[in-house]
Amino acid sequence: MSTDIGWLLREAGLELPHDGQIDALDAIEAGLISEELFAELLAKAIHSVVIDLDKGALDPAALQCLPPSVARATLSIPVLLEEKQRTLQVAFANPLDRSSIDTVRQATGLEIRPLVAPLSAVRRAIEREYGAMEETTKRIEKCRTRTPLGNESADELGSSATYPLIRYQSSTTLEERLEALIDVLVTKGIFSQEEFFDALQRVRTEKR
Repeated sequence: MSTDIGWLLREAGLELPHDGQIDALDAIEAGLISEELFAELLAKAIHSVVIDLDKGALDPAALQCLPPSVARATLSIPVLLEEKQRTLQVAFANPLDRSSIDTVRQATGLEIRPLVAPLSAVRRAIEREYGAMEETTKRIEKCRTRTPLGNESADELGSSATYPLIRYQSSTTLEERLEALIDVLVTKGIFSQEEFFDALQRVRTEKR
């Protein structure tokens, strides 16, 4: 966040150091203002609302519109996708930073309706929502790099492997083997079916 918010703090009756200019993040970390009060002042300034990111669920479709790297750079998190209006509701830690809103708009190709959330809540939401997505993607990529089922040699399968096992794998289709692999991974708790389908949808969207 790089936009000076000195005028906003002065309206709240707070004394500012030096020349009266201060960055939003600096003001919070310096203890000049609490995150909650700052969020309320911001919402009032842009005629918006403060939302609680720790309660309720965020729209999965909205989250997929914004890359994690952009969310972290702009300290923002998508909340709701309004498809008919091609509008994305996004919670910002500092919506007065126009460059952040412009960056999110360019990254999504959608109109942005800014909401407000406390800084720490935005950071938690980013790690909670995107952290899970990134972990799922890593797990799927790891599975992709493994030797495809049915292509192992007898030595790679180990001394306990038998030829009937190899013949059985060779007689199944690739689709059947992948389905079996996913079932094993879900059963062992490596990832859930919901996480897999979310990742699959994201991959299909990126290829379009």
